[in-house]
Amino acid sequence: MVETASQSGSSQSSQAQQGLDLATHEFRAPDKTIITPEHVEMFKASVGCTELVGFITALVNACKSTRMTATPLTENLTPLHNLLEQLSVWIDEVPPIDQPMRFGNRAYRTWMDKVIASSDEKLRELSTIPNFERALPEIKVYWEESFGSYERIDYGTGHELNFIAFLFCLYKIGVCNEADLGATINKVFQRYMVLMRKIQLTYYLEPAGSHGVWGLDDYQHLAFLFGASQLCKSQ
Repeated sequence: MVETASQSGSSQSSQAQQGLDLATHEFRAPDKTIITPEHVEMFKASVGCTELVGFITALVNACKSTRMTATPLTENLTPLHNLLEQLSVWIDEVPPIDQPMRFGNRAYRTWMDKVIASSDEKLRELSTIPNFERALPEIKVYWEESFGSYERIDYGTGHELNFIAFLFCLYKIGVCNEADLGATINKVFQRYMVLMRKIQLTYYLEPAGSHGVWGLDDYQHLAFLFGASQLCKSQ
């Protein structure tokens, strides 16, 4: 039997969520180990890459031909949505500073200091499932890397992918499930996009590794994929 794209994404995402025991699983902070072209090929052939692509495919299918305004925010995702709202408030509390450079306002680092300092406390509030706190050392790295580079004060598609990886971690450890996938894009990812636009316009983050005609946008990539899926069969 040949799987359709929808079936493939659904089956891969279901498999990704099976068999993870939070009480015994060894969580560890991610390291940056994909450095050479050979490392890229190794990653592309890995189980982790297959599961991540399957998760993205499931997200695409879940938001297909849907409207953000008609999608309810689910109970499982409400704490994360509220946390993104809180991060937006913190931007208002940390205005840009006067500096000679146009791009890369250094007030961004002050804002990021607040995000990093609060990670353990705020992320712990995302779920009440048993042993969830054991996953924090691993998932908080993806969270903190989702909002741009602290050192370079820039933002690009790699940071966007970190946020998707963070969402995948929440899915894999059981914070959310297949019933939450539509709201994951239409509510949570949408709120993340609004937050990132506010960060970019407030602190003038430079595009990270911009390649001009090779990309649709200097900052985002997956947003176009999800948006195209939402517009399927639209009039």
